[in-house]
Amino acid sequence: GQKSDGSGYVDDKSDAPFSFVAPKATSTNAGMLNVSLDASSPSTRIVAGGSTNETIGVFKFSATSENVKLEKINFVADYYRFSPSDISQIAIWDGATQVAAFSVSPSHRQGEIGYVTPVHLTNPILIPQNSTKTLTFKANFTKIGLGEPGTSGHSIQMGVAGAEGTG
Repeated sequence: GQKSDGSGYVDDKSDAPFSFVAPKATSTNAGMLNVSLDASSPSTRIVAGGSTNETIGVFKFSATSENVKLEKINFVADYYRFSPSDISQIAIWDGATQVAAFSVSPSHRQGEIGYVTPVHLTNPILIPQNSTKTLTFKANFTKIGLGEPGTSGHSIQMGVAGAEGTG
């Protein structure tokens, strides 16, 4: 669960489970872009195979020292507990506006790190100096069963491995 300092993770053990792990700060030229798990991010829970538009994580992106245009988010999924076929699509939302949609591919595997997917936002998001932008990650889980792509019992851990922007 989330710790009192705002760091932590969400861990889920179910048909199509998931978790998000809080990422590290990323530095731009003169400013800093920090990413943290938002308190509104869902806690551990069971998600049925075939569920769509499920909120799987909410992250705060904070700019310090200067305005930052958020352009890319590096999404990561732990390969020990996850198969790319467990989720058909993940979308990133800024309020009611979808800013990116992507799938995790087996070709995104980077050794022990897991599946790292670089996600380029449709339009860069301006985060004003010393303020925060909250983005919501939603997933469409694949069906589980005979002839279906999802795998029952996976405990999926996902997170943001970094973000890139310009100041």
